[in-house]
Amino acid sequence: SFGQDKTSSAKLPNLLEQSGYTYSKVSDNIWTIPFHGKALPDFKVMISTGEGMAVIFVVVAEKNQLRVTPELMRSLLLMNDDFDRVKIGIDKHGDLFVRIDSTVRVMDLEELKANIEQVAAATDEITKAIKPYIIQSKQ
Repeated sequence: SFGQDKTSSAKLPNLLEQSGYTYSKVSDNIWTIPFHGKALPDFKVMISTGEGMAVIFVVVAEKNQLRVTPELMRSLLLMNDDFDRVKIGIDKHGDLFVRIDSTVRVMDLEELKANIEQVAAATDEITKAIKPYIIQSKQ
């Protein structure tokens, strides 16, 4: 409902402000937080809100970077079972993502930070696991 969106769009910026993360506002309901991983040196955790939900996610690999095989899919499904909070998937564009969907109404600072850290950690783990399936771009 509209009321929830108004609450979401006010609550999340306040939590981000308190979080201690360096973040940027991309548009009305989208923010990014830069991260540095071991397997993926620089990536951005994105946070998007709408309809009372916050989606915290990273696009780990775009469709054109991935060599999709049954082995890769099996590996991703097994990791989906291994990780506690995150879900791993392929979006309608064919991009590989890791994300957590959360209800903004019940989110507090501790929960936001835990979710951001989980998505960032999973991104690094998945990046390590998919290395054999990454298509190297010809420079």
